[in-house]
Amino acid sequence: MNILLVAASTYAPMCPYVSEIVNNFEEKDNIFFLFKDDEKGFYRKNISKGIQNHSEFFKYNTSFFEKLFSLFFTNRTFIKTLNKICEEKNIDSIHFLTDAIPFYHCIMSLQKKYKIFYTVHDLYPHEMKKNLYITLMAKFNRYRRRRMYFKVQNLITNSEEQYDELKKIFPHKQIYFHDFPTLVNQAIKNGTSEPSELKGKKNYLLFFGRIEKYKGIDLLYEMYIKSEEIQKKYILVIAGKGSIYFERDLQKEENVIFLNRHIEDEEVKKLYQNAYCVIYPYISATQSGVFSLSSFFQTPTIASDVSYFRRIISKSKIGLLFKKNDMESLQQAILLLEKTDVTKMKQNQQSYYDIIYNPIVLKKQLLNIYNS
Repeated sequence: MNILLVAASTYAPMCPYVSEIVNNFEEKDNIFFLFKDDEKGFYRKNISKGIQNHSEFFKYNTSFFEKLFSLFFTNRTFIKTLNKICEEKNIDSIHFLTDAIPFYHCIMSLQKKYKIFYTVHDLYPHEMKKNLYITLMAKFNRYRRRRMYFKVQNLITNSEEQYDELKKIFPHKQIYFHDFPTLVNQAIKNGTSEPSELKGKKNYLLFFGRIEKYKGIDLLYEMYIKSEEIQKKYILVIAGKGSIYFERDLQKEENVIFLNRHIEDEEVKKLYQNAYCVIYPYISATQSGVFSLSSFFQTPTIASDVSYFRRIISKSKIGLLFKKNDMESLQQAILLLEKTDVTKMKQNQQSYYDIIYNPIVLKKQLLNIYNS
């Protein structure tokens, strides 16, 4: 059986997700790859040399016009590239690792020729606060994404809760689960760069990730601004690119550092190693690889008790939980961490990483899905 894995999205958080899945395969495997690459060539840089010969990199223009065009029309060159690979490599099955919206208009014709797998990332939309254009685009894409779920017969998810939900919604479809890949790539492992904004600073409270409303960063910020006790002990670092959607109190930000930019992979290691703890104050979460980062670097972790986080931490003991949307609970969790045996927590993080993010297990899970 010959499989084609397709990454049709250049949305930044999806890129490491894709690269750390496909890098588990080898040239000897009958697996081929098609990447819609961004202007910086992320996939070409991060896909292992061993599978480059099995890969096609489709350069994507990320201009405003191109994005607007892709909302209403299918990129014919991209479709032709996919069809050419399928014919030359005798492809039996296609797995869309990210949104397959560029193939919205031809997914049914593809499904007549090939077995189609589609990874469902967020069955329901997260909370968001964006400008009018992005909001409308998100709603439009959400509609088409939902239609894709109804069209494709084989759906994959990395969330146990979402797996159960998909089984209920689509009882006559084939629903599959595999573990979320690690986000710790080789560049992150070998990173030696320290963010220039943090030179000499250690033992800070850290949030790391793209700034989005559903991640509850406003709650973390407000808790810190209002708590003199926490301010006296720690600096707050919010690292990640995105529009800051909440109102800031600049007069009280003396010990708040925003790294509102793209964080290079080479900077992530120092960012985590120098932190007192990392905080994930999400108000909703379907699936995420954030625990791969904190567990790999054994950074003490505090997370909100959204069901996805609660299920993981309750079993693995890799961090502390606080009640979501509750500033008092978050503050108490930070103070409780001071009394917690982090040595044991770090041991749990090491075990959790070794078990959950085992590349051999992930590859086996995917091959079992394709051969089902």
